[in-house]
Amino acid sequence: MKTIFYDKTEKGREEISSRKFGLSAKLRPLLVMVDGKHTPDELLKSIIPLGMNAEHVQALLDQNFITELIIELPDPEPEVQAHDHDATIQGEHGVEINPKRIGEVRSYLSETIKNNLGLRGFALQLKVERANTLADFLEIKESFVEAIFNTKGLQMARSFESRINQVLYGL
Repeated sequence: MKTIFYDKTEKGREEISSRKFGLSAKLRPLLVMVDGKHTPDELLKSIIPLGMNAEHVQALLDQNFITELIIELPDPEPEVQAHDHDATIQGEHGVEINPKRIGEVRSYLSETIKNNLGLRGFALQLKVERANTLADFLEIKESFVEAIFNTKGLQMARSFESRINQVLYGL
């Protein structure tokens, strides 16, 4: 599946570091937000509250400050339907995992990442969508807790880690 992302051009990176090209104060915050990790729709959703729209993005494209990257992403794997919804499987680390809980874990992590990291959590959001095993979720948990530690401190990181463990292990 082909997906379009916006990224800064060399000219855009130079403008950020040196203001060489005199980009308007209105467009500069938008240029800063472009990082190669957000689709056009995601970027538009984040700039509307700033009073910007697609015309502003187009202005950056027209002036060669940003470019479209077309990336081939793997098609999402079809959901596996378990016939016995109460069945458990032996997961890594000797923990029993109930397959119907994967959706609950995925939903909780997605919402938590979005609410606490915003656009900075985009890469983790992609990992959450592809996660299917306990090992996948544990890797995401570690990355998320580290990001929370870096942005909100040790106490918040420990709190989130505890809550994610509860969700993961059904405690």
